[in-house]
This record gives sequence, structure tokens and C-alpha cells, in this order.
Amino acid sequence: MDEHGVAITGSFSFEGLSAIFVRDPDGNVLEFDEYAGAEPQTRAKREPGC
Repeated sequence: MDEHGVAITGSFSFEGLSAIFVRDPDGNVLEFDEYAGAEPQTRAKREPGC
């Protein structure tokens, strides 16, 4: 990421989850997660009919 001018501003690992944090040009924080093993179920709530 450094070679593309993107600095990692934070990271952590916890019980099968690894995450890194970067900032976009507008200063927003983006989080990228990776789970070990099977992909977990989403926690997002879906509206009926979607």
C-alpha cells in the first residue's frame, strides 16, 4: 500500500479477525476486515421485499 501512497493508520487481530484502517483523500477512515475460515453471516438488517 505504501508504494501507492496509501498509509495504514491502524490494524488489529482478534479471534480470527484481522483488520487494517486507512484514510481516503477526504480524511474518512476505511476499515478492511479479513476473517479466518468461512465468511461470517452479515449483521446488516434487510428490509422486507429486498
